Amino acid sequence: MAFHDPLTSLPNRRLFMDRINQARERSLRGMEHFAVGVLDLDGFKAVNDRWGHQMGDKLLVEVSGRLKRTLRGADTLARLGGDEFGFVFADLSATSLDQITRRIIDIFSQPFEIGDRSIIVGGSLGVTLCPPDEGDANTLIAHADKAMYQVKATTKNSWKVFAPI
Repeated sequence: MAFHDPLTSLPNRRLFMDRINQARERSLRGMEHFAVGVLDLDGFKAVNDRWGHQMGDKLLVEVSGRLKRTLRGADTLARLGGDEFGFVFADLSATSLDQITRRIIDIFSQPFEIGDRSIIVGGSLGVTLCPPDEGDANTLIAHADKAMYQVKATTKNSWKVFAPI
């Protein structure tokens, strides 16, 4: 499982970087626009603190399942580590990005039922569009990460597109 997260079976950071590079190549050839997203769970630490890491792991599996069901077949979902997930939104238009990101945030509108617990967490999502952002994979992730932290610092459980200042 060198390319997959053992807990969620999602692609790991290494495979995620490869998927970004593949999307960049298609974009540079003028074949498609794409976006990179980073999502961090809001309230996850409280779950671990209150019910333990085993419950936190079960929650991560449930979140990853909902996220997978939300995405289109061409998109990539990866677990980057901890409670952070990465996305490559392939073959993208502005309309489809808005629809996809709203669906992602909407998965947090219902509690996660795990055993006899009803767990409420949110998700803060940052996204960078390619083009115009034409950085390498690390730069694209850093830009999406920056937008995600701006969401966490303000509204939480929402999404934002990276805008260079």
